[in-house]
Amino acid sequence: MAGGAESEACRGTIAAVARQHALGPREVVGALAYYLIDVATQFHKRGGPRWYWEPHVLEVKRLAEVLGAGVDLERLL
Repeated sequence: MAGGAESEACRGTIAAVARQHALGPREVVGALAYYLIDVATQFHKRGGPRWYWEPHVLEVKRLAEVLGAGVDLERLL
């Protein structure tokens, strides 16, 4: 959700994989949310450092806010 070079690289990677697997915006957002939740949960359950898993949780919260606001998924991606 952030800006900058890292964000652009991630968006490019997500777009390339989505095209390769013929995924629509709903599938992409669902897979991304699942990944973020899974990574945060696994590291939290294993006692991983908060600095690692907390940003993932914050991204999920931000994604929920954006989706709750009714943002068009095509624009989000």
